[in-house]
Amino acid sequence: MTAHGFNSEYIPAADALALSLIALLLFCLVCFAIGAWVLWRREKRCAVVSTEIRGTTQINYNSAPAKNRKSWERDEDWWKK
Repeated sequence: MTAHGFNSEYIPAADALALSLIALLLFCLVCFAIGAWVLWRREKRCAVVSTEIRGTTQINYNSAPAKNRKSWERDEDWWKK
């Protein structure tokens, strides 16, 4: 026992635990940062490719022609009326 009542052999184990938790936290932060960077880069690249493919024409895939609707289907803006 030391003067403060702590056994000196437990201090390195406590330091190892603290250092391993800090290392784990830093590893997680680096993984999230790399993931965010990859998603940002992919989104930026896909936006450039889609504008190159699309050119000047805008394609709207959400609007279906009215003639293809079934008799029980409503218009898209039925809730606005």
